[in-house]
Order: sequence, then C-alpha cells, then structure tokens
Amino acid sequence: GESDYGDACLCETNPIHPIPHNHRTDCWIAVKGQVYDVTPYLQEHPGGVSAIVMNAGKDATEDFEVVLARVRIGLV
Repeated sequence: GESDYGDACLCETNPIHPIPHNHRTDCWIAVKGQVYDVTPYLQEHPGGVSAIVMNAGKDATEDFEVVLARVRIGLV
C-alpha cells in the first residue's frame, strides 16, 4: 500500500528506459524516505532473498515496520 512517503517508485529518470531497480541483480528499496541499494545484502538476509525482492523498486516502510514490531524491545 501507499505509505506516508507516497507511492515510491525508485526509477532513475531516463527518457528512454526507466530503470526500476526491482530484481535480484539490482535491488533498491525505500524505508522511511531513505533509499537503499540492498543488492549486496540479499544473500545475507535471514528472511531470504524473496523477502526483500518482493519490495524491490518501491517503498518497503510498511513491511519493514511490521517485521521490526515483532522484535522491538523499547526506546533507548
């Protein structure tokens, strides 16, 4: 769904072919307005590659916060 950060498409501006960064060899996600190239991290992710790739090229804030809520202890 759409988050507070809008319907983020992480496409580079290219008048001929936009590059969506939405696959295993070029995987970007946005979390809370910050964009991350997570391609090098895919193989290390404890939830598996597909857990990240399913959000590739878009805003992953909602899914990210759901996962963190399960392990959140409190504030520092």
